[in-house]
Order: sequence, then structure tokens, then C-alpha cells
Amino acid sequence: MEAKPKTMKVLQLLPNPSLKKKRISKTSERQSSLYVARKISSQISQNEEEANRRTQEAETAAQRAIRLRAHAQALMEQADLATYRAVMAGRIFYAKFNMSASQATPNSKPDPDVMPFASID
Repeated sequence: MEAKPKTMKVLQLLPNPSLKKKRISKTSERQSSLYVARKISSQISQNEEEANRRTQEAETAAQRAIRLRAHAQALMEQADLATYRAVMAGRIFYAKFNMSASQATPNSKPDPDVMPFASID
């Protein structure tokens, strides 16, 4: 019978676990609210940094698009000028061709199979 009282003494020496839990829960509540506040604050700052980064990327992309559009417009103007020059060269050549053909025979029209360009009129 002496073995039973020894185990009881050991159990009596252990602190009450419910009191310990209450102390931990009070501390953890304070720490958890601070932790949550810090976490929210860090998430807000990360979101702001991400928004700033995206804004900077959008501005850079817009500036690049403006430069590309200006370059494309310059190329289109050059293409229009080249087309105009080609058309004018063709008209000049056609006029000279008609003039040389009319000088050879005054009343005859030039043969369309011989002409290098179709009539532009």
C-alpha cells in the first residue's frame, strides 16, 4: 500500500495545467494581436511596393509604345513618299514612252504589249 501514496505525491507536485494555459493564452492573445497587426502592416507595405512597381512598368511600357508609334509613323511617311516617287516616275516614263511612240508615227497609239506599265489614268 505504500506505493499508492508515492504516486499521489508526485501528482500533487505538478502545477495545475489549466492555470498555465490561461497565462499562455493571455500572453498569446497580446502577441497574436501584435503579430496580426505587424503581418497586416507588412502585407500593406508589400502591396504598395507591388503597386508602385506595376505603375513604373506601365509608365515604361507607355513611353516605349509612344516611341514605337512615332517610329512607325515616320516609316509610313517614308513609304508614302517612296510610293509617290514611284508613281511619278512611272507617269514620266509613260509620258516619254507615248511621246517617243507618237513621234515615230503621228496617228498611231502605242502598243499595250510593248509598254512596261499599264495606263495610270
